[in-house]
Amino acid sequence: MSAHGIAILLEFVVTSPLFFVETKLMSRIGRMLVGDAMSPALAPPLVEIDLAAQKLHEQELLRSAAYPLPDEGDGSMLE
Repeated sequence: MSAHGIAILLEFVVTSPLFFVETKLMSRIGRMLVGDAMSPALAPPLVEIDLAAQKLHEQELLRSAAYPLPDEGDGSMLE
């Protein structure tokens, strides 16, 4: 193993426990600040639906569904 590889390995060995201790400390502080981790989530916002616009879209959809599709060889759509 090269000297560079050994230096990286030593850095990992030294910093890993420090990172673990810091992570535990930060999670403990987070729990103290937030409180109960099992608290309920916020309710989603209420959705308002415009019934007139919905009716208009449904009518357009029904009109479009009744319109015949052109054949694959029909070039009239390009004219």
